[in-house]
Amino acid sequence: MDHDDVLGATTRIAAQWLDSLDERPIAARAGLTELRERLGVPLPDGPVPALEVIEQLAEAAGPGLLASPSGRFFGFVIGGGVPAAVAADWLTTVWDQNAGLGRFGASGSVPSRLPARRAGAAQRGLDRRRPGGS
Repeated sequence: MDHDDVLGATTRIAAQWLDSLDERPIAARAGLTELRERLGVPLPDGPVPALEVIEQLAEAAGPGLLASPSGRFFGFVIGGGVPAAVAADWLTTVWDQNAGLGRFGASGSVPSRLPARRAGAAQRGLDRRRPGGS
């Protein structure tokens, strides 16, 4: 498997989705019944190339996607799909670390603990990012 091919194709699919947001309908075009049929296909008997899996997933799920990242969506506050957040999410997925066990990838466990440490320090008046610690 060539990671560049699969990740490159995934990047293109993602970029096409983002580029389509200004023109596409906000509402999903398919409901639950249709999506169950599209996504609930029998599993293959053997391996399927990763690129084929990604392309089939994008094709099947597409009609059920709500254009929530669009500037025209005024529903719930759903996403965090800004480019830096998406890229960071991709990296954490690719790195595949066990964040619950610091011994098996401390870089995965430290960021999740930082907000609590900062909050505790701020409550004690020790927040060094602000003058006077408050």
